[in-house]
Amino acid sequence: MSQKISGMELLGGEYDGAPAPDAAPRAVVVCTLPRSGSNRLCQCLLELGYGVPGEYFQPYAADLMMGRWGMATNRSEPGWERAYWAEIRRRRLRNGFVGLTVFGFQIPTLKAILEPRDRPVFLHLRRRNVSDQVASLLGVYQTKMPYDDPIAAPTIPDLSNVSEERAIRTLHRWMTVQEGRWRRYLADKPDRIEIDSDAFFASPRGVLQEILGKTGHDVTPDLVERVAQQVEATPAYSPNAAIKQDLLERYRHVFEELDR
Repeated sequence: MSQKISGMELLGGEYDGAPAPDAAPRAVVVCTLPRSGSNRLCQCLLELGYGVPGEYFQPYAADLMMGRWGMATNRSEPGWERAYWAEIRRRRLRNGFVGLTVFGFQIPTLKAILEPRDRPVFLHLRRRNVSDQVASLLGVYQTKMPYDDPIAAPTIPDLSNVSEERAIRTLHRWMTVQEGRWRRYLADKPDRIEIDSDAFFASPRGVLQEILGKTGHDVTPDLVERVAQQVEATPAYSPNAAIKQDLLERYRHVFEELDR
């Protein structure tokens, strides 16, 4: 990883490939929740050759990609997800793989698009500290900036008319529900890898090797080591760090109650 790439940048046209006829890539699905470090994991997958992973089914992403590819952008039309997924598979594959990030509330979409030919491998990325994740997400809602670059992500909810304590309680409950959805969905999936976000970013080599082994993808040891070193050296996104810490300190009693 020569430099950190934001999720917005991964949607850029420079990452599109020429449409591959009859493409049959294997899907690598990052199953997660917001503020889990999924974009950093996706950059690892990109560097290792697992297609161009992205949050493709976020509304702004779908509208952007479908518009660029000349597709109808009416997301109320039945079957749009499958048609869009077919184009992602054709245009964003690398080395026989296509990657995507899916959040818990998008599981119905995942069920709608995946077929046996996708042979999906599921990477369940989650954080141990839900309070830290909630504070980070609330910071994003307040700044509208999920990444280090100055580009504000569209469609981020406006919680300015909700008290911070109420927002914390609501987001904590929402995170818990979404994680429960992932556990139920993934329970019977044999090609699944459980990834502790904090442990992965501190020591990524074992997880990278597990992903390579599960998918049968062959890369050089030098590349794995280079990606691992970059993961260890790359800090988390910083725009909301001060806000997150302030929330954790001011509402410590609330977080302690919720974490019990």
